[in-house]
Amino acid sequence: MKTLAIPLCAVLALGSCHGPLPIQRHERSAETATNLKVLPLKHARAAEVAGALKAVLRQTRIVADERTNSLVVAYQSEAELAQIERCVAELDLEVPAAK
Repeated sequence: MKTLAIPLCAVLALGSCHGPLPIQRHERSAETATNLKVLPLKHARAAEVAGALKAVLRQTRIVADERTNSLVVAYQSEAELAQIERCVAELDLEVPAAK
């Protein structure tokens, strides 16, 4: 597996990571249902992608599972999940080998 270095500025430059979801300033109540989804990665390391996403999506809980190279994402709405999946798809790219 190749290492993918993801600078924060690259994540901030991704338009889809800043999609239609408004930034929520309030705390989520315990009564709000939380859904979980496992997103397997093919090229990037889960810990690196999780760190980059956590820096931008502060309200979303994301955990890297290094054994399966997957992200476990806790989300509130389908729109939030779609935003996360778009970001993951853009970050989980194969990096060409250096010549």
